[in-house]
Amino acid sequence: MERENLIKPIGIERLVDWAFSREKVARMAGLDRGIIPELTLLSKTTVTYGERIGGGGGMASYDIHPDAQAVYDSWLTLLTFSTDGAHLIRSYGESSMRPDWIPDGELRFEPVIDPATGLPKQVRDHNRHLVRDSCRIRKVGVDAGKVRGSRRDYLVWWAALHLLQALVEEEAEKRGGLVSWRLTGEMPPKEPWMIEGGGNGIFFEKAS
Repeated sequence: MERENLIKPIGIERLVDWAFSREKVARMAGLDRGIIPELTLLSKTTVTYGERIGGGGGMASYDIHPDAQAVYDSWLTLLTFSTDGAHLIRSYGESSMRPDWIPDGELRFEPVIDPATGLPKQVRDHNRHLVRDSCRIRKVGVDAGKVRGSRRDYLVWWAALHLLQALVEEEAEKRGGLVSWRLTGEMPPKEPWMIEGGGNGIFFEKAS
């Protein structure tokens, strides 16, 4: 009972961020450990007089959190299903972000609304006089091809995250459960561009 009280609920997106960003599980479990290989080699190098650089001690070992390891092992399985999806998961997990689906959408022109009246602002002439039956406009959005590509990447990321959730659940069951977390079924929106006021696409509120 005491252990259960210490276990916190968490959504798969936050769990991925925790494992890849905070715990840096891919760097710890993989071969890409930044400067560590160079330091390891340096510690084994001897100078002219036979002195070992850095003393006689070995490199410190890595203690990977078992829950982070479960996420990483599940991610390795995900790689066999979707290479693109797995790389998106790791990339955005390490940055604690999500793909930008470009909330402004495709390039278009919209009226500039006066916040005080809720009506379109009129254009002023060179004498600063309001022009009747006029409307100030602004350019919104980006190229349609960029929008489609960004949202396609988002859907690939979302599908990979959805599959990873099931894979982590299976991995956790094999291990007798996660140690610190209880995985919930919460997922980010599949098509946030269909939600009015759906956030900016990068820092959209993440499910716990």
